[in-house]
Amino acid sequence: MLSLLCLKCIRQECNTYTTMNILPSFKYSPLNCETNDIRLVRLLEENSSYVLSCELQHFPSASSPPYLALSYTWGDPKDTVPISLNGHSLNITRNLLSFLQHSRHRSKSPITFSEALWFDDEPLEPDGQWLWIDAICIDQSNIPERNLQVPRMKEIYERAEGVITWLGPASDDSDIAFAVIRSLGRATIRAYKATGKYDPNAMVVVGRAFGRREWDSVQKVFHRPWWNRAWICQEVTTPTKGEKRAMAWCGHNQIDWDYFGIASVYILDAELERALEKSENISNMRIRTLACMTADRKTPGKNRVNDLLYLLGANRDCETSDPRDKIYAFLAISNDGQVIQADYEKPVAAVYTELATTFIKRDRRLDVLGYSCLEHISFDLPSWVPNWSLKSIANRLCLAGYQSDGTFRRTYHANKGLKGSIGFTGGERVLRVKGFVFDSAILVSWSRTFTSLSASEIMLRWRAQALHNGPNYVTGGTVIDALQHTLCADIEEDDVKLSERGRKVNPFPQDGGEEAAWSTSMPLLRATQNRKLVSTLGHYMGLVPELTEPEDKICILSGASVPFVLREEGNHWVLVGESYIHGIMDGEAVTTFKASGRDMEIFEIW
Repeated sequence: MLSLLCLKCIRQECNTYTTMNILPSFKYSPLNCETNDIRLVRLLEENSSYVLSCELQHFPSASSPPYLALSYTWGDPKDTVPISLNGHSLNITRNLLSFLQHSRHRSKSPITFSEALWFDDEPLEPDGQWLWIDAICIDQSNIPERNLQVPRMKEIYERAEGVITWLGPASDDSDIAFAVIRSLGRATIRAYKATGKYDPNAMVVVGRAFGRREWDSVQKVFHRPWWNRAWICQEVTTPTKGEKRAMAWCGHNQIDWDYFGIASVYILDAELERALEKSENISNMRIRTLACMTADRKTPGKNRVNDLLYLLGANRDCETSDPRDKIYAFLAISNDGQVIQADYEKPVAAVYTELATTFIKRDRRLDVLGYSCLEHISFDLPSWVPNWSLKSIANRLCLAGYQSDGTFRRTYHANKGLKGSIGFTGGERVLRVKGFVFDSAILVSWSRTFTSLSASEIMLRWRAQALHNGPNYVTGGTVIDALQHTLCADIEEDDVKLSERGRKVNPFPQDGGEEAAWSTSMPLLRATQNRKLVSTLGHYMGLVPELTEPEDKICILSGASVPFVLREEGNHWVLVGESYIHGIMDGEAVTTFKASGRDMEIFEIW
């Protein structure tokens, strides 16, 4: 039997639709480009018609009233409900309606659990205040307007008095999760004020007071859909006017984003990470990236973390309703976002191809090819153009990073000393690059990622394959030592800012490693994700993309600091993906090639 509350909600929704059927559909009037107009919306007083009513007005950007900007996820675009906007009917998604309803009915005093858990902050109160909400303030059906407004979104968030991050209605103990996160954030800030540095141990001490229910609630908050949106990187990391606050909001509870960001980073970095069980889930990695970007925005000068190509790769798992937004969402917050302009009239393939060719022409390097993978050809893309709309490909090899001496430099130098041309033909769909074939794939292992075998079994099979040619490696040392370097691509990464060469991992119990080493070694997990072990005709070994086949070629290309796997198809080549080949990552193959007296060939990659 339906509860009285459910019946009331159903009756109210029915009354809403009945009322809205009477109202004419809302039609946008054009924005004045000369005064850089923006639209702002605000809630009107409640009335007896059961209709949520709003007012929308145009304002010159330079003289707009104070407003709050909203960061949220649209939800299902087909699941919409009508509101009254300037006395006309406009459909919005249910998640946006939920935010507006909570804005109106939010308790003025946040729920308090206990003084030990909850530190009252001054909340942002959107009821009756002007708001900027993309789904309402941009005419989404007007492509020329979208082309003009999207580049301005960073400015719009910068001019806002604050940013509200709407995670959705309260559920799954979200009130408890907010209390936990606030406590962890507050503990970190207290430790910083006392010592002048961030201390993960302060988080650990506070975190040990919480039990399974509290940590489960935190994990569920991290898995809310908001975390996977592409646009949140711009919306949350852009400093608002006077560095005013961003607030995370769930149900009727708010928490300062600084608490949320600080606490989340140390939940991941400290031993508390184990309490969340899954250290590699998308939401955890997204909050880590967001926190790094938030810190970098406050650092003077240029930071490589905010280069466009890095941002695209670091946020590849994010979601957008339009595949072009996988690029456009990061233009305004990157150091080099001016390399391409948002244009929603261009086909997806044209946007992705234009970006790839722009990077190659500008840098005279092939770094962007590392984000391509043969299995991800779609939108009629050439094999060398990354398909940014797709998520799960191999973690790309760390091409550059900060070293222990504080310098930022390239990690690998497989093409050291190789000079040659890079160009295009066929309407810039064919990449022409000079290089040479170094070796051929002979044995290609099982994948670690997609198989019914356990990871331990996979590692033992990889070991057996590595020993196929005997105990000694072709460039010196033992095969087992070479394999241990190969399994982590010879580096140990510390988040996004540290990459040191000469590292190795040992996942083999009979060699002194721990039984679970394969599951606890982050460098191994990152390097081998969606990759296979390859043994070559010349007795080399390495990590290659999952779709690598025997007789595929290991190639050294001009402008490429890592070897690439190419496949010959008739009179052209297709790109399979980047690779790590142990023993040739510092120019050794180029030295051997030059000594042979051979001439470089031109690869036409389709």
